[in-house]
Amino acid sequence: MGNKITYVRHSKNRGLAAARNTGIKLSRGKYIAYLDDDDMYYPDHLETLVAYLHDSDCKVAYTDAYRSIQVKENGQYVTKKKDLPYSYDFDYDQILVTNYIPVNCVMHEKACLDETGLFDETLPVFEDWDLWIRMSRRFQMQHIKKTTAEFTWKNDGSTMTSSGQAEFVNTGRMIQKRYRKYAERTPHILIGQRKAYMRDREKLFNLSNHPLVSIVIPLHNNEEQVLQCLEGISLNTEYEPYEVILVDSNTDRRESRLNNCVKGDVKIISAEQNSEYADVCNRGAGMAAGRYFVFLDSNLIPQKGWLTELVKAIECNDAAGIAGAKVLHSDNTVYHAGIVINHGLAVHHVFQGVSSNNPAVNKVREYDAVAKSCILIERNIFFENGGFAVNSGNDDEDVDICAKAREKGYKVIYNPQSVLCLYPGVFHKDMKIELDPNPLQFFKKRIGEAKKYISEDNTVEAITIIAGLLDIYPHVDDLYAAICDLYVKTGWYDIPEEWIRKAVAYDPSFIHTFKELIPTLISEERYLEAHEIFTIMGDTLPDRNTCDKTFPHEDKINKSEPSEIHFCPNLNLKEKINR
Repeated sequence: MGNKITYVRHSKNRGLAAARNTGIKLSRGKYIAYLDDDDMYYPDHLETLVAYLHDSDCKVAYTDAYRSIQVKENGQYVTKKKDLPYSYDFDYDQILVTNYIPVNCVMHEKACLDETGLFDETLPVFEDWDLWIRMSRRFQMQHIKKTTAEFTWKNDGSTMTSSGQAEFVNTGRMIQKRYRKYAERTPHILIGQRKAYMRDREKLFNLSNHPLVSIVIPLHNNEEQVLQCLEGISLNTEYEPYEVILVDSNTDRRESRLNNCVKGDVKIISAEQNSEYADVCNRGAGMAAGRYFVFLDSNLIPQKGWLTELVKAIECNDAAGIAGAKVLHSDNTVYHAGIVINHGLAVHHVFQGVSSNNPAVNKVREYDAVAKSCILIERNIFFENGGFAVNSGNDDEDVDICAKAREKGYKVIYNPQSVLCLYPGVFHKDMKIELDPNPLQFFKKRIGEAKKYISEDNTVEAITIIAGLLDIYPHVDDLYAAICDLYVKTGWYDIPEEWIRKAVAYDPSFIHTFKELIPTLISEERYLEAHEIFTIMGDTLPDRNTCDKTFPHEDKINKSEPSEIHFCPNLNLKEKINR
């Protein structure tokens, strides 16, 4: 190729961005194209791009490239198949979510870099994606649907883009944050960025060396339950490495019997007889070597993948430090799916008694707390907060340590993909625990707003959630207004009368939504008040004596809608209030 090739060597490895910038600075042409040493141009690649840019007003264009997937056989890389993973027209918003333009497909005018700047040499990876985002804010980028190049993908990790996964995930997130000001204009892009990041984090978790997990189990006298718990761990724990620490504080010593039936890395230690829960768990944690502690009740039977999902809840969520699982009764109803603290300082297990298949139960959420029956806590967080509080007197060790962790900025995550079942015959009733406010003044700072648990992306789910919250907060009138409003949005108007009364009591202007129903549902005094409001609004309220209870848009009701709404089986507010 004669003098068409200029060879330059850096004194040390400065990375791809620096190498490309050096080449750009030495270039003399109008157009810039890129080629990595393991990629390939097809004969018509340059001609296709130059012709398009020359004949159009576009300054940046890209084609498609095959991915050549190679495996090593007898010391040589062999192409096993080719595919076309990236062939997308340019999307101004989607480029903020993920990079879908291979670098060897791009050609642009050199002058574009005068406005955008060169590749960012501080980025270890994704320097091309960063530049494409900057270019996209200034220039139109045109996709030519023609395959003119090829890049390789080696499955042994030697390809740059198939190794160093943590660096890719972290740098990708940094780029998303760098250009967040553009994404904030379109909320669905922020959601897309979050989903892409979580997906990449999960892939990284599946590839990475897993940290040691210490499973601490306080023992009780029911040996059969303990054995079932241990068998569940043995059969259903795919995650490795882990250790099991059994802490026995009972008079019925059975160390030798358990040693005979437990295999693997298991420690059995003794605590003082009849020690309280916090003491027993703290002693077990003191003997644990893991980065994560899982405190597990011996009457729970872990289901397949339970530990993987618990750890994933922490590893794949920013700032998460504590995680909890979905715990079910033997009849497949919920025992635990997260904990909230209401305005009356009462701890409540939300969705208790709901079917395990309810969509509201099967969503990863951040909560005030998760239950100590199965709780994962990062080692440093546990010891930073002094372990479980001893002598609290309220059976609230789990809520206490979750509150302390949240105060320091850590999230408490509920992951429904981690499932455990109570030993058959063990059935816990409603877990409302009225807290003594005197020793628990600190809870006043940590009481979350109930509405934060209301889903914004699914109206039916939101109704389910608010209905459950009404059981927790029966005196919070704005929840009644919220659920009535959601009923109307779903086209389902068969709303309990008491809910409408509560909604109107919270906000009298709310009666406009139900003006055909209100006269028969409220007192004479409230009717007159409502009539004045309607007069001010230039509207009229039906006569109290002639109005019936038929909603004016009843013919538009989707009769199938109620079948999609799943309520707590023990929740019937109208019946409860009438009693």
